[in-house]
Amino acid sequence: MAMNRQPADDRVWRQVTASPRAALGTCSAVGPVSQDRVISTVRGSEVVSDPTNVLALEAAARRKAAGAPVHLASCTRVLRGQPFDAPGLFQHFRLFLSELLPGREVALRFTVFDFPPLRERIKDTVRPALEPLPGGVAIDEDPDRERARGYYERGAIRIDVATGAGWQEVGDGGFTSWTARLLGDAKERAFISCASTERLAALSTAL
Repeated sequence: MAMNRQPADDRVWRQVTASPRAALGTCSAVGPVSQDRVISTVRGSEVVSDPTNVLALEAAARRKAAGAPVHLASCTRVLRGQPFDAPGLFQHFRLFLSELLPGREVALRFTVFDFPPLRERIKDTVRPALEPLPGGVAIDEDPDRERARGYYERGAIRIDVATGAGWQEVGDGGFTSWTARLLGDAKERAFISCASTERLAALSTAL
């Protein structure tokens, strides 16, 4: 795993350039994902299939060294081994977020998984700090979401964009136990998220 490290200042976001390869087992060891989805190499490494796993390792290392909050971002091209039959899904794609859809209706939806205190914090702390979001982005709750329950813990988010055929998901995220397990500290909290530039680009060309 190779990364360009920036000067230590964990109070701001840091752009991290991740290697296209990671140590063998990174994805399945950090997150609850089968190794069958990962392309392994003959040199004891694997092609990155989810940059959030790699960033979690980097965040844990920085947390251990400095003890301060860590905020990392990366624009990484990833590759997954399983074929996708559904339209709009890709085996290889780049994950990041940018403003490509001016004039589109956008919604940030959150789901709480069996942890009422999180809903209270979103109501009394998070939403007042975020709203109003730029561009009129709406924030609402999706209480019926079950997808990725178990992968995300306590809560998850989704970014949807309105299209002529309905809502199109372009981003996803949530809380994980990854850094808590890596550092052996149950008080650790890690929140990961991603957005697909391919989906954003495809929607932008339809404007």
